[in-house]
Amino acid sequence: MRVIYGEKETDWDSGSAGGAGSWAVLGKAPGRAPPGWRNEQMDMQRTARETLKAFCRAWYEQRNVELAAALSVRDVEIVNPGGFGLVHGVGGMTRRIGEAVQNIQEPFVCIFSEFCEQTLAEGVCSLTVELTLYNSRAVIHRSVFAVLALDGGEWRVKSLIVARSGKDGGQKEREAGLSWLERELAEANEELQDIINAIPGGVAIYKVSDRFETVYFSDGVPELSGYTPEEYRELAKGDAANMTYWEDTAEVVTRALEVIRTKGLDTMEFRKQHRDGHIVWVRAQVKWIGEEDGFPLLHCVFHNITDLKEARQEMEHLVNSIPGGIASY
Repeated sequence: MRVIYGEKETDWDSGSAGGAGSWAVLGKAPGRAPPGWRNEQMDMQRTARETLKAFCRAWYEQRNVELAAALSVRDVEIVNPGGFGLVHGVGGMTRRIGEAVQNIQEPFVCIFSEFCEQTLAEGVCSLTVELTLYNSRAVIHRSVFAVLALDGGEWRVKSLIVARSGKDGGQKEREAGLSWLERELAEANEELQDIINAIPGGVAIYKVSDRFETVYFSDGVPELSGYTPEEYRELAKGDAANMTYWEDTAEVVTRALEVIRTKGLDTMEFRKQHRDGHIVWVRAQVKWIGEEDGFPLLHCVFHNITDLKEARQEMEHLVNSIPGGIASY
């Protein structure tokens, strides 16, 4: 267990394969739990919310079908409209999700937001959550509706619907010859590219711990300082705060941490140093979008405002050079 930002988070998705108590509930032989499965019941009762998050991560991040099965009841039902449809039972889920994860060439990172939990009966609850999946190829939004039940003293997924989120728009393209995941990736990439092309700067996502870790950036971000995406990817392995102009770094960090504290939004202007030495002025809209592994995530939209700043400076210089100045009445 680890304590992050004052909240307890248990790593339910990792550990040794020795815990057989939970695995045996599913009718598996004791001591034959799949790799990565661990019974944490002795440490702490996993909540329904933690179970749902662990299930989604097993599917999209770890691509671990056996772990997803271990987090489900025997007669689990899953509906994935536009994907593999309706499946019933652990066996059917294992088969269909197993087929689906084979098409996930690059694991996604799961971001959870807007959790809503309701108790339906003793030992039964419903959960809804907005799920954002992203990797270097795409950003996909999904709405997840789930019913979880206590089974063998642990929360498990009983039914799950993964629906297209309203954030993705209303229509779904049907492209012949493409798998369901390829269609979603193609559509999400097209939408994301349209957004990026409309921004004279770029977008990035940062995970904040003792540093600002760059987990995603568009091609427009390295262009701000004159680097190629490949060069910037190497630079981004460090602290992204250090990519700001040194005189502005402290204020940028302070305001970004305030966005995290308030889980809000802020717009700030600061400088970056271009690789050829000149200063680039940037306006950034910084928004808290959730957490990953207990660490806050910030979504940033950058605009290059260098021309605007220089125009203002020239105007101020012109006004100040007029004898007697300018007054308005």
